[in-house]
Amino acid sequence: MNGGVVLGIAIVVALSFASAVMLRLLLSSPSIIGWVGDKGVPALRRRLRRRRMELPTSRPIEEIAHNIRRLGGGYHGGHPGRSWVKSEALRRAYDEALDEGCRALDISTDLLDLEPGTERDAERMRVEHLLATAGLVMRHRPAA
Repeated sequence: MNGGVVLGIAIVVALSFASAVMLRLLLSSPSIIGWVGDKGVPALRRRLRRRRMELPTSRPIEEIAHNIRRLGGGYHGGHPGRSWVKSEALRRAYDEALDEGCRALDISTDLLDLEPGTERDAERMRVEHLLATAGLVMRHRPAA
């Protein structure tokens, strides 16, 4: 036979023999078996489980809509005796809820980037309109 063929066969036999010896050593070692059973297999299962299920990126849209209706009722309803601090806190909370609704429905807005004033008020009205057009119920309906 050719010398190169003999060398190739010898390498294949040596690799097979080395693999069999390593496998035998690994299987006979209680510490490795314990590690694989205690750490390796559960970690592999967790990794596979994480790949299978997608985690939600935000709260359910029903909760976001409820929050928008609740805060919007207070913001648009107005109370004559409410202090400026409470009104400002309500406006900020309502704007953040509207922004969360926009993120959930993939609507672009720069509502939170604008300074308070007429531009922000106009953007708030635009966002309310876009959310309502997307199907989000913005106001509580009166009971019949």
